[in-house]
Amino acid sequence: MSNDADTFRIGRLTAHLIQDGFFHIPAETLIRLGRVKKEEVSLARLLLGFTCMVIREDNQVILIDTGIGEKPLEDEISEYQIQLPRQLQPGLLALGIQPEAVDVVILTHLHWDHAGGSTVLDDSGKAVPAFPNATYIVQKSEWEWALSEEGRDSGSYHPDDFIPLQDAGQLQFVDGEEEVYPGIQVEWTGGHCPGHQVVWIEDGGDTALYPADIIPTPQFLTLDRVLSYDHAPNQLVAVKQELIRRAVDFGATVVFIHVPKRRIGELYRDADGSIKLIRK
Repeated sequence: MSNDADTFRIGRLTAHLIQDGFFHIPAETLIRLGRVKKEEVSLARLLLGFTCMVIREDNQVILIDTGIGEKPLEDEISEYQIQLPRQLQPGLLALGIQPEAVDVVILTHLHWDHAGGSTVLDDSGKAVPAFPNATYIVQKSEWEWALSEEGRDSGSYHPDDFIPLQDAGQLQFVDGEEEVYPGIQVEWTGGHCPGHQVVWIEDGGDTALYPADIIPTPQFLTLDRVLSYDHAPNQLVAVKQELIRRAVDFGATVVFIHVPKRRIGELYRDADGSIKLIRK
C-alpha cells in the first residue's frame, strides 16, 4: 500500500485516504467574520494538501473528490505553487484499483481543485472522463451555478473538468440529500459555493464525515473562521455549526481534506462545552 494512503474501517466498508498532492494559498484568505483586519498569521502562504477518499466493499469502489488532476493549468500553477505530478492515480494503482474499476465518483463541488482529476486528456488532447465506467454524482444546483455567468466569471470552474462527464452520459444529479450507495449519503450544504455537498458514511454503528470545504482543516473548527472567497459565509457558519454538532453526537471520524498530514480526527466537547479534536 502507498505511504500516501491511510486506511480505516466504517462498519463493513473500508476507507482509504489518498493524498493527491500539495499547493499553497495566500494566508490573508483565512479570515474571521466581523473583523476588519485580516487574520494574523505567521506565514505568507499556507501549505495545503488535498485528500481524496476511496470507499470499498467487495468489488465496489466509490471515490470522493478527484483533486487537481494532470490536465495543463495556466496561472494556477504559479499562483498556488502547485506541486506536480499529482498522486491520485498512482495512489489508486497502489491500492490495486484501475481507473476502469471505479464505480461511483462523488464530487463535493466542481471547483478545479476538487474536480480537476475527474477528466484526463486522450491522445487527441480532448478531455474525457478519467473513470470511464463511473457514475459521477453532483448537486444539480452546483452544475447550474458552474455554468452560470457568475460561476464562469469566478475563475473557480474549468469546463473541461466536468462538461465531458455529461457528454459521456456519466453524470447523475442529486438535489439535497440522497443515499447514493448503501451507507453513503450526500447532503447539500451550500456556503462555500451554491451547490456544495458533504458526504456521510455510516455502517454498523461507525460514522465518518467528509465535510470538504465546509471544514477544510482543523483551523476552521472555529465557527466564524472562513475563507475570503466563500460564497455565502454566514450560511457556511450555520451549516458548519450543525455538522460539528452531529459529528460530536455520532462520534464520527472527520476527514479534513486540505490538511497536509494527520488528516482525520474525532471531535468531542470538553467540560466547558468547547469543541476539541483528537487526531488519529
